[in-house]
Amino acid sequence: MEHYESVIRTLTDHLCQNPGNGAAYNNRAVAYWEIGELDKALEDFHRAVANSAHDHRPAKHRGMLLQKLGRLDEALASLDHAVRIAPDDPYLRRTRGHVRFQSGSYHEAIEDFSRAIELQPEFEQTYLDRARAFEMIGNRSGAGEDCVRAREL
Repeated sequence: MEHYESVIRTLTDHLCQNPGNGAAYNNRAVAYWEIGELDKALEDFHRAVANSAHDHRPAKHRGMLLQKLGRLDEALASLDHAVRIAPDDPYLRRTRGHVRFQSGSYHEAIEDFSRAIELQPEFEQTYLDRARAFEMIGNRSGAGEDCVRAREL
């Protein structure tokens, strides 16, 4: 706790001198999140996104926090923004796939999991995640194939 509070103080001092530093807002938001100050974290993630036009991480982190808060539509909007910046990040594709799955958008989740598999075919868990989505739409064949692939890895 002391470590995070120290980081927050240091980043706050830095932001007083550099109020447009999106990375600093993102890092302070992560620190707030770690100590449970979720409203402050969300506020800083909004600022980080506004100041980080070419960095997908603040939008990804904001989406992850919004998912944790159960605000799935907002989480998807933030993750959509992140994917527009970094369409070939497999972790980001898996993250959005999980939110899409959670919101019942199974076909869209399959799209994200499939793209993540294209980008990182050796990651076993993505096959299992896509298998679950295939099961939800009644595609037992696709689910079975993905389970076999996961076991082979």
